[in-house]
Amino acid sequence: MTGRRRRPAGKRRSAARRRTDREDWMPIISVVLGEGRTVEQKRQLCRELTEATVRTLLVRPEQVRVIIQDTPLENYAVAGVTFADRGDFCPEGTMK
Repeated sequence: MTGRRRRPAGKRRSAARRRTDREDWMPIISVVLGEGRTVEQKRQLCRELTEATVRTLLVRPEQVRVIIQDTPLENYAVAGVTFADRGDFCPEGTMK
């Protein structure tokens, strides 16, 4: 047996203790978007993804990383046709 002590059956760690066990976790969320979103839309997305990750994974906001990749519309296709060719993207950053 290793040097770790076992908790008695039925004993659970507190949420604070479970959170401490995850101090070295660094969730990385990668988001691929068709280009055209505003900086404010991306900021809001980052805030909300971070809040959901903190709640769900019991980590601190400082541990959460969000990477947004703006993809040019000529590099994003559905059914073999790019969005640049389809013209389905509105200037305000939403698809029709």
